Amino acid sequence: MRERSLEPRGLFLLLGMAFVCVGGWICPAFAEKGEVLEEFALDGIRVDLQDQVLRLEASVCLREGILEYVAVSRGGKTYESLFELKAKPSQIHAGLLLVGVEPISLGDNSKRTETQLRIQVEWENEEGSSDKVKPIPIEEFLTDRTTEKRAEMLTWFFSGSILGPDIDSPDGKGAIYVADMEKSVIAIWPDQTAVLNPVQKSGNPYRGNTYGFEAKTDSLPKLGAKAWLVIQRIQP
Repeated sequence: MRERSLEPRGLFLLLGMAFVCVGGWICPAFAEKGEVLEEFALDGIRVDLQDQVLRLEASVCLREGILEYVAVSRGGKTYESLFELKAKPSQIHAGLLLVGVEPISLGDNSKRTETQLRIQVEWENEEGSSDKVKPIPIEEFLTDRTTEKRAEMLTWFFSGSILGPDIDSPDGKGAIYVADMEKSVIAIWPDQTAVLNPVQKSGNPYRGNTYGFEAKTDSLPKLGAKAWLVIQRIQP
């Protein structure tokens, strides 16, 4: 397996690459002539094309409190999220396309169970990698506020974010990927600006003491602990 680092040049370049790389095609941006890559790395992202797995470099940013997100990018709502991610939301969006996951509209309830995603955590070892570390289900770090117990199995779908007006564009007519402004990546209750949204309904935790989830402190290491979030499709 061959892995290389790539300096991202923007969302649209990555989206163009996705159509070339998915399905085992040769990707000239990453491979030498005649070589097909099975895995490569972006800044804060590892893309495994063969197994359709996305790994996101992360660190613990909350050990106790109500949660709105599993993860946000730097500058996001870290006071309501378990993990802070190094990569930008638009880069994560592109990574999901690269591993063959197609976005489904947040409002399309009929399709959100077609491509379900599981999220696990790999803690970095002393050498700074997650090699030979058994992934831990994300539910291990979530307390269900309804039962006051460990969360049952949860799944997510790739909703993508929305586009909003880019007021800084020269003609004022440009568009911007809203998740890059809000830094929203993996939501726990519906958020149209997030890249991933939950399949299950848990309710807004700010509307009742038995809604939503909170951090399961005794399962989390110290703040700043390094990890990789593993996003993988559930095979039908």
